[in-house]
Amino acid sequence: MTSTSPPISVVDPATGEEIATVPVAGPAEVAAAVDAARAAFPAWWHRGTPARAAAVERFAAMIEANAERLAVLDTRCTGMPISGMRAELREAAARTRRIAHDAFLVLGDSAPASLPGDIHVTHREPYGVVAVITPYNHPALFALQAVAAIAMGNTAVLKPPDQAPLSSLLLGELADECFGPGVLTVATGDGPVTGEALVRHEGVDLVALTGSVAAGLRVLRASAETAVRPVLLELGGKNPIVVCADADVAAAADAAVTGLNLARCLGQSCTSTSRVLVHASVHDAFVDAVAGRFAAMRPGRPLDPDCELGPLVSQRHRRSVLDRIAEGVAAGARVVTGGGSFAGTAFECGAYLEPTLLDGVEPGSPVEQEEIFGPVLSVLTWEDEQEAVRVANGVRYGLSASIYTASLASAQVLARDIQAAMVYVNSPVRACRGFSPTPFKQSGIGDFPGGGLGDLTRYTRTKALHLFGPA
Repeated sequence: MTSTSPPISVVDPATGEEIATVPVAGPAEVAAAVDAARAAFPAWWHRGTPARAAAVERFAAMIEANAERLAVLDTRCTGMPISGMRAELREAAARTRRIAHDAFLVLGDSAPASLPGDIHVTHREPYGVVAVITPYNHPALFALQAVAAIAMGNTAVLKPPDQAPLSSLLLGELADECFGPGVLTVATGDGPVTGEALVRHEGVDLVALTGSVAAGLRVLRASAETAVRPVLLELGGKNPIVVCADADVAAAADAAVTGLNLARCLGQSCTSTSRVLVHASVHDAFVDAVAGRFAAMRPGRPLDPDCELGPLVSQRHRRSVLDRIAEGVAAGARVVTGGGSFAGTAFECGAYLEPTLLDGVEPGSPVEQEEIFGPVLSVLTWEDEQEAVRVANGVRYGLSASIYTASLASAQVLARDIQAAMVYVNSPVRACRGFSPTPFKQSGIGDFPGGGLGDLTRYTRTKALHLFGPA
């Protein structure tokens, strides 16, 4: 796909080295991609579920065969450690196989007939052409949202992240082999040019975005100006861990480190638990435990299998995270550990940033309210459960939460009252397959793609069929 716009430079954030350039698809190139998807749609839909599922199974096998190439591409583009990316590609292949299997489970309903011989049923149909826009933190894995749409009979145009488009381009080549031309088209570029053209195109029947709240609002506005159509949004989170007085403090501290996704993606995840609401009686012990764990974590080269911490995705994003830390300090927070580069090491020139623990964070302050998307954990203190719930719910997000307590009664009350799509008791946020929960507030529109049937049904609509017997 060619374009008259200057190409995008793809940079390794660990070294600052340019590793590739990719074209920016403008309105003409996006229109060609949508036209190709529209042309491929009728034949792809009418192949039927068994044939489509078999093609998706072949695609899973091709992901496995190319897993190392895909993992290296994503590591080079994002700086995220290769060990995590390899695990993510294993999950990608497994998830693709689940999509093929679950395609047979997306069924319609029937209703009682009023007269003998009458039949009243519903069945699921694809929308047509689906636009899928994905973020940089899970490039290959999140591209599979397009595969879920394809399994349901849609065709898709995928706009990958401009920071990390290379794995999606390879997946697009593999998709052509498995599905045929036009079923999955990859349009590279940035949001203002390529993304804007895609969500404004009248030939797109459904838009699915994973990104920030700001990006979601832009997509809603742009889409609504040209067409009435569904828009699925998987957006941000400012996810809390609530640590009760009777909690296992060591386990809660481990969860704070694990839940922030430091080793996986340095906090760059919508489900990262970036706030801790800790009971005053265990505050000091908890802060000391987390500070020790943070201080012990060391940076590494992302392609080294033993790398513990990689860089952020770019120097620009690193500066943004540092600005948020400075805002927190200006509002009265105290940096317990971290807050800067790994000075005096070979990593001080990349987009690396120390895991940062902020204590004394005030409810309502910017660092407590806004998604930072980095290795920053804010600690707040509470004394009664109602206060904990009020602070937990006092942000505009509602994606995930964790609760640490030895009391079943406290766990039930807190889980009921905290506004979040996913609540974990005595566990950090983790993948629990088979569920497609619905985000609260500005964390999204539509079911969260968590491995349930909702991952597939979100790309279908319901048609009612009424058959009447002879009079």
